[in-house]
Amino acid sequence: QQWSTAIYSSNDDEDAAPTSRRRRKAAGLDPEMRSKLLSESIAPWRTVRLFLYVAAGSGAFIGGLITLSGVAAALSGARA
Repeated sequence: QQWSTAIYSSNDDEDAAPTSRRRRKAAGLDPEMRSKLLSESIAPWRTVRLFLYVAAGSGAFIGGLITLSGVAAALSGARA
């Protein structure tokens, strides 16, 4: 009789490998979580950076609108 150190052992070596692979896959991460973690490892803090870019861009856009309205008012003579 052949003894194995695996938790899920089998007498046949052919049956041991698929069983251990099945157990490992069942205990692993689901594909959605795996893809999220993979994308986070490739581009860390991506969502935070995108939020900061959008916040800074919208602030600059509003500041530009205020400046342009002041320039337009000064050119028309409404504001001295």
